Amino acid sequence: MPNSWAEHPFALFVTSPISYSTINHALSASHEGSSVGGTSKMWLFHLMSSTSYSALPREHIRSGNYTSAPIPIGFQSPFVGAKSREEGIVKAAEWLEKAPENGAVDRKHFAVLDEESELQGEGSVVVARIGDDELEGKEVHWMEIRAYEAGLFLKGLEYGAWEERAEDKSSGVEEHVIKR
Repeated sequence: MPNSWAEHPFALFVTSPISYSTINHALSASHEGSSVGGTSKMWLFHLMSSTSYSALPREHIRSGNYTSAPIPIGFQSPFVGAKSREEGIVKAAEWLEKAPENGAVDRKHFAVLDEESELQGEGSVVVARIGDDELEGKEVHWMEIRAYEAGLFLKGLEYGAWEERAEDKSSGVEEHVIKR
């Protein structure tokens, strides 16, 4: 990975059959939430629309590889089919771990939308990290946060920020760990 702690765009995996409006809301809300103090808003996600690594944007064209709302009518995620939230998160992590080095998405941090995301009234996104606080190991850490907060959280992700958010009990966010 380049010198920074996290590189956007972040892969966004849809692992359950959810509505277009849920996906569009997550994309739009994270875009709106990516601005702080008047700094520019950013589209932070690349919606994964194929399981083929050849469809993954390449490093040399990183700047234009963001998915903006609205998504095309007829979009169908190839990652749908997980029997549980954790299974979907693990499958997404495994896919990213096998991605070619020149893929233009962060290889350690990603996001997931699933049926539980759709059930949240204001919309939520699972943000996930492969590895420990040094980005080493196979465990997958994940938190469910409001879609609006996802943009700001991921845009500002740096060393220690994940742990700080996970330890902040006032936010109501709970960190989960999947050992594999």
